[in-house]
Amino acid sequence: MQKIAFSLLLFFSCLVRVQANDSLTLAQSYINLSLTVEYFDSLSSERVARILPFLEGELKGISNQQFRQENEVLLLLSEAQLQFLETKHSFVNRKSLTRTQLLHWKAQLDSANSLVNEIWKSSHPSDWKGNEYYQLIGVTKENFELLTKGISSLKDSLNKQVNLDLYPDFKRLYFKAKNQGDYQFDSLQYLVGIYGMSLNFEILENSDFPREKIPSKNNPKGTLRYELAQGIALINQYLQLDYIAKKAKHVDSRPELHNSMAKLRVQFNPEDSLNFNDLFGLYRQDIPKDEFFRTEFSAKNIDDLSKKLNKKFPLRPGETLRLDLSQNAGMGLEPKPAVEKFYFPKVAPFPSSKIAIPDFLPATERLGDVDTHIRKSFEAAGYQGRLHYFYLHEPGFAVTTAIERIQKDGSPVSPEDTRWDLRGNPSGSFSLYQVFRSIFFATESDFRIIACLVSAAEARTGSEQGSFGFFTRLLENSYSTLPKDLRNMKLKDKTLTILVYHFFQSDIGQVPVLDQSKRLTVNQHLEKTPSLRNLTAN
Repeated sequence: MQKIAFSLLLFFSCLVRVQANDSLTLAQSYINLSLTVEYFDSLSSERVARILPFLEGELKGISNQQFRQENEVLLLLSEAQLQFLETKHSFVNRKSLTRTQLLHWKAQLDSANSLVNEIWKSSHPSDWKGNEYYQLIGVTKENFELLTKGISSLKDSLNKQVNLDLYPDFKRLYFKAKNQGDYQFDSLQYLVGIYGMSLNFEILENSDFPREKIPSKNNPKGTLRYELAQGIALINQYLQLDYIAKKAKHVDSRPELHNSMAKLRVQFNPEDSLNFNDLFGLYRQDIPKDEFFRTEFSAKNIDDLSKKLNKKFPLRPGETLRLDLSQNAGMGLEPKPAVEKFYFPKVAPFPSSKIAIPDFLPATERLGDVDTHIRKSFEAAGYQGRLHYFYLHEPGFAVTTAIERIQKDGSPVSPEDTRWDLRGNPSGSFSLYQVFRSIFFATESDFRIIACLVSAAEARTGSEQGSFGFFTRLLENSYSTLPKDLRNMKLKDKTLTILVYHFFQSDIGQVPVLDQSKRLTVNQHLEKTPSLRNLTAN
């Protein structure tokens, strides 16, 4: 009863915004911020724009120094959430994108991350479980991890834009070197230094380029580390080798020079019009491999540069390369590290409904073509960018949809933006956190995942159910497209097994459970989603 009374007090204090003591103000602020972090993608921009300034004012109004010291961790956590949300809201709703804006977002996000680091110094999230007050207002390790993952994800989005911002300047300086012979390595280093990154000039250090003119390494800025796109780094490496081929009169190590050239060719991967390569044969797509890369760094141009270096600085008797250039894929570099593959369960969890279609697409053997048929049906039904691919423990593949909200008859909810609005999945226990969830969101929801398994025989399903959390974790460990090694695999006799997992959440605060009523068949689900009826057409 005390918890309920306390909850109601907080509830009404939030509704009428009366003067509350610092404990209630901090609790209210933290809960609203954590809910906004968790459901940011489901909230309108206008609503977030109203929430954040109000909560910023509330936190600033907590002036009692003794209270601030006693609640340092909760204040740091609330401030970190606020900084993160302000950055994300501004970034997502940007009208334009300038270097000044990028630097502002980068600094603001770094401030949020610095606050997170301060939390780690004074408290460990795993210890919060025993704090009754924290449990009451939803201060959990899971919420903390949601914030840190959000910061990391937003940093990656900013990182991409940072590289796209640098790219035009790198192209400009490349053409200046190519057309005028003016190699401005210091300008290249200055540009990346704006964002706290640094270029490597080891290739240039191997030549007679004046040591005093080789750019010094930039010091990193902030607590978040940004990574230079491989394509941009390769432009810098190419220019260093091009300088040596055209202007250098001496190199310290000829084998090292030709090693650098061999590595450059592997990473430019000129035979592939879309992908760069790393030194382990793994694809990189930090920035688009556009016409500039395909033209300026074609196989012919790369070979021409290699010939110039070989002619100018041939290996002397007794000198050998460290690389075994007879190996095609890795060009003699270190063996590829083992890459974890993402598999769909060998025995699929018990579904709400199931159908198996033998002799599926009998005239199509290549799995890449089978995927094209399935993917087009899904994309026509609104699943663009919302498919998850997996290996099977046998020849074939699995593809599932993202978790979506549906009507009780199996049709997608409308409007479209609410279809992917996942507002459930709380712990089910009573707390102030759940009270605010109820304030924020509507009750009662249906969710669905459709899984398609292409294999030689009908997919096996077990009697054990997969929880809502199980599928959430499963989808986090998947591929966005069919893995390359599966695309050219051929499977003559194929069965398409379609599994529908329909979850029902009776109320906010309740865990979604699998609908086992069998009231909807797979075909009924497909019929209610336009274009999916084509999925089973041979």
